Amino acid sequence: MKKFNLKPFKRRGKYPFKPEDQNKPVTVFSNQIKTFCPIKPNIVWATDFTYINFQGRFIYLATVIDIYTREILGWHISKSHHQSLVIGALRHALGKTKTRPLYHHSDQGSEYDSNENIRILKSQGIIISMSATSSPWENPFQESLFPI
Repeated sequence: MKKFNLKPFKRRGKYPFKPEDQNKPVTVFSNQIKTFCPIKPNIVWATDFTYINFQGRFIYLATVIDIYTREILGWHISKSHHQSLVIGALRHALGKTKTRPLYHHSDQGSEYDSNENIRILKSQGIIISMSATSSPWENPFQESLFPI
């Protein structure tokens, strides 16, 4: 290695956050519905988004589902997965129904943890529930909705 000036590959350390998120305050919401079974509609709404390969590009679909009725209450399509994607689905669901849910459950993605999304949920009096980091089984209502 010395003769040919070869050096071993060095792995970079992992950042605790993405560089652009380092100045963002950490908000942690616990999983409020871990041992919860709703007995009527509009108690728990779950939300997630997926990507769809369309004409060689990806588009993103966000949905809001009532976990009791399994009805999709709101949806939004976008070319990027940004906070506007999930906020559009939430606004669609809130506009479609007169009753507000008691809980809003999602993963801990930056789209759901955005200040605007949290502000909308709190202004509606909705309790925020989030799955633990890297735990998709804590949101099976949405994960089973989108086939792989």
